This record gives sequence, C-alpha cells and structure tokens, in this order.
Amino acid sequence: MFTKCLFMAGVIAGAVASAASMEWMTDLEQAGEKAAAEGKLLLVEFTGSDWCTACKVQKKKVLEKPEFTDWAQQHYVPVMVDVPNNAALVGGKARLQANKQICEDYGIKVFPALVVMTPELVPMGAYYGIQASPAAAITTLQGCNPAVERFRKTMALPAEQRADALLAMLNKSPESSRKNNLPLMRLIAEADADNSTGIRAVYLSLQQIRMLDAQLKEAENIAEKLAVIEHTLPQALPENKAAILKRKETLLRVRAIELLQAPASVADVELSRDFALQAVDCMTDETARTSQRKSVEQYYANPKALYQELKKKQPPIKKIRK
Repeated sequence: MFTKCLFMAGVIAGAVASAASMEWMTDLEQAGEKAAAEGKLLLVEFTGSDWCTACKVQKKKVLEKPEFTDWAQQHYVPVMVDVPNNAALVGGKARLQANKQICEDYGIKVFPALVVMTPELVPMGAYYGIQASPAAAITTLQGCNPAVERFRKTMALPAEQRADALLAMLNKSPESSRKNNLPLMRLIAEADADNSTGIRAVYLSLQQIRMLDAQLKEAENIAEKLAVIEHTLPQALPENKAAILKRKETLLRVRAIELLQAPASVADVELSRDFALQAVDCMTDETARTSQRKSVEQYYANPKALYQELKKKQPPIKKIRK
C-alpha cells in the first residue's frame, strides 16, 4: 500500500511539475526567435486575465492540464498576449498598449483566442472560444498542420515565386488583419527585390509609422514627443509626411491649449500663440492653413487683454487658514 502511495505521489508530482513548467512568454518577437532556434511554432493565447470569464475557464479546463501542456511544449513556444483591465498585471500601461496593438494587428476582437503562428509571426490559424477539453484543443490546433506545411513549402521557393505565393497568402488573410500584417509583408518585401508586388513600399511606410508611434508612447511629455517627431521628419517617407505632420500639429495644439488653462503671465499667452501658429504651419491644405492662421492671429491679437480675460475666468485661490 505504501509503495502504491509513493507511486501515485510520484505521478501527481510529475503532473504538477509538467503543468508548472508550461511557462508562457510575453514578448512575441523574442518568442519567435526562440521558436526559430528550437524548430517549433508559436502558440499565442489572447486573453483578458482579470475580466474574461471564458479565458479563466479555458485556462483551468485546458491550458493547465498536464495532457495538454506535455503535448504543447513539444510543438510550440507558448506566448500570452494579455489585455487586462489592471495594467499592472502586464507590467504597466506601455506593455498593455503594446498588447492591444498586437490584438489589432492580428484582428483579434474576441477572447479567448488561440493562434498558431510560424516563427516569423505569420498566423496559420485562429480559434475562438473555450476548447471543450485538452484532447479537443489538441485536435483543433493540429488542424493548422496543412497550412504550416504549405507555408514551409512556400518559403522554400525561389525568391520571385515566393513573393507571389506570399502575396496570395496575404490577400487571402482576413481583411481585419491584412492591412497590419507586417510579418507577412516583411517576408514579401525580402523576397521581392524589384518591388514588383508593390508591398515593399507599403511595408516600409507602415513600419516607419509604427516605430514613430511606439517612440511617442514612450516619451514622457509633449516636449519629448515633439523632439521625436523633429528627429523623424527629415527621414520621413513621402507617403508618411502628412501623417507625421498631423501628429505634430495635434501636439502643438494641445500645448497651446495647456498654456491657456492657467497662464502665469502675458508671456504664457504669447508662447501659446507661437505654438498655435506652429500647429497651423503643419497643415498640408493651403486653403485651410490660410483660414486657420487668420483665426489664430485674430484670437491672439491682444495678448495682454486675452491674459486679463483668462485670469478673470480662473477660480480664486482659497487661502488656507492657519
């Protein structure tokens, strides 16, 4: 009896260890590198860990079961893209925003979702809702195998044929994710040296805007954001210049408005005017720019009078009684 107990204890301990060893990475690109090095695919779970009831059920019924984790770890590098209400669960607002962007890129609008991806981060299949059991989940994920095999054969083609085949794959992908499918666009651009597909230009344009927006999110204030834009503008692709200038215009307008909320002096009003005029200069439509400049100049025509008017609207400062 004691021997049987030891044996069962060993089985249970092994199962617990197996489940515990299923570690989900959180950085998609790093996971792709790991998958490439290990010759595996990616299993990406899109979830809302602190609010999605269905996600919690699937985690308990399927994703943490030893029979699933043992199988999954043989074939996949697990990745979790979590979009919780509490940003602290993913390390802060920056990571939460990045995860939301990943959801948008892959057209994920329903949780839970399991997506099989290649190491190049190209999706091979997406499955939504709760899988009934570990066995059902395994069967579902194995349904991606034919698509994976076709992709691998495509990647082995000569460059020109590969570009055309990948373009066909892009065109067949869901419209919700097609315009943001940078991984597949990158593969097409790499194979299409003469840009016969036209995808290279689209890819480079999207990549530049994506990198700019990521840098803007990391900047701590408007001054830093404007510095990022000033650094990017000289290198801006022609098709991106208007979009980048629009971001600059928005930031300048926000700064101008901030200075008018509680101006400390006439100098603040004059500085606000300067920012407002700079914002106008970012407008690409000449007619709108001329009209807007006239409006700004009229509004700030008398900075001293405007300052006095704004001061009257400010709530009085309450004195603290000692």
